[in-house]
Amino acid sequence: MDRPDGSPALRGGGAPRSPRIANYKIDVHLDAVRHQLAGTETLTWTNTGASPVDKLPFHLYLNAFKNESSLFMRTSRGEMRGAKASDTAWGWINVDSLMIGGVEQAPKLKMVAPPDETVAELPLAAPIAPGQQVDINFKFIA
Repeated sequence: MDRPDGSPALRGGGAPRSPRIANYKIDVHLDAVRHQLAGTETLTWTNTGASPVDKLPFHLYLNAFKNESSLFMRTSRGEMRGAKASDTAWGWINVDSLMIGGVEQAPKLKMVAPPDETVAELPLAAPIAPGQQVDINFKFIA
C-alpha cells in the first residue's frame, strides 16, 4: 500500500506534483441579514482523458440540505454531528447563470439525481476534445 510522503502538493511555489485538471476562481459576498451568499465562479477545466466529453456533471452539495426529501435528510433523519435541521435552517444553491464562451447554458442544466438536486448535468453543444481547456462561468445564490 502506498503511503503519503508528507510533502505538500506545491513545494514553495514550485511546479505542481500532479496535473492541474481544474482551477476555481470564486468571489462570494455574504448577505448576513438574509443568510445568503451571492457569488461568481470561473471553473477552468482540462479534459485529460483520451476521448471527447459531451456533457459535464456538477455537484450541488448544498442541495442535500434543501428539504426533507433529499437522500441525506432522509437517511440522517435531519441530524449531523449533533446538529439538527429546523424549518428555518434549510440550505440550497441556485445556479442563476452558467456560461461557456459567453453563451448562456443554465437552461440546459438538468438535475440527474432527483429529488435531491445534488447532481446536475450540462449537455454540451460541442464536445471538449482531449487536451482541450474550457472556462465555465457561474453566478449563484446559496
